[in-house]
Amino acid sequence: MPERSSLNDRPPAMVKCSVIIVSFNQFDLLKAAIESLKKNPPPFACEIIVVDNHSETDVQEFLNDYFHDIRMIRNHSNQGFGWANNRGFAAAKGEYVLFLNSDAEVMGTAVAAMVEVMEKDPQIGVLGPTLLHADGSFQLSYGRKISLCGEFYQKIMAPRLEKWKYSWRQGRSGVSKTDWVSGACLMLRRELFAKQLPFDENMFLYFEDHDLCLRVRAMGKKVVYYQGARVLHHGGRSMAAAPGTVFQYRKSQLYLYQKQRKFVSLFLLKKYLKWKYMAKLKRASLTDSETSQDEKKACQEILTLL
Repeated sequence: MPERSSLNDRPPAMVKCSVIIVSFNQFDLLKAAIESLKKNPPPFACEIIVVDNHSETDVQEFLNDYFHDIRMIRNHSNQGFGWANNRGFAAAKGEYVLFLNSDAEVMGTAVAAMVEVMEKDPQIGVLGPTLLHADGSFQLSYGRKISLCGEFYQKIMAPRLEKWKYSWRQGRSGVSKTDWVSGACLMLRRELFAKQLPFDENMFLYFEDHDLCLRVRAMGKKVVYYQGARVLHHGGRSMAAAPGTVFQYRKSQLYLYQKQRKFVSLFLLKKYLKWKYMAKLKRASLTDSETSQDEKKACQEILTLL
């Protein structure tokens, strides 16, 4: 059972927002994330729940050194990012739930601003803020519905086009509909998942946010990107310690296509990935360096999925 503090002993109706942070080693990131939340507390009751995904060091001891009002859930094994977030969601009391990566830091009154936008429009089911790199530059954190064409746009065209749009809209705080927003910082209306958990636990890592947003849109609710709230995101550092990230990325991608897309899309994706990783495997086989050996192993593991 999670440990409780005075902050979290308030009646459920008094907690407006629950912030869930999944931790896996790298406690320096976790400390910065929590400090960013405490630096500009919202004008309503807000709880912070840390879900530790079986870190090598005792996270409770670490938290006791710096914070004394954090709810703590310890997982005795690492069964994935979505699984850990679901444990936090099940314990949350807030009307709104903010899933925040441990390598992200909210800026200013971002949490209060996000809640305010969702309060004004009951049709918003999920909201994502503007994500910025550590140097303050724009980070793409939203996009089109998952598809081969959508992924081509996302990787080739969107980085420049959406960055230009962001610069053009500087100083504005508009809300834009989108197909998905990044799980690095994502606010959810908790009532939408009163009878089920938000994340599909079949995905160990990556694409959980895409799937969640698709399900929310299927409920008739909007997924929006809100430029008026800003969050620093240190670009995947929270995932750096996770094993086999490339393999998990492709495994989740294939699962999502199988679940959400038509057979033709899955077939074409498999053909593309087979061509890509066969070519990478051939290049890696030309040398005997340690790096090439690791690359060959990764390619072979992915090819077994196909």
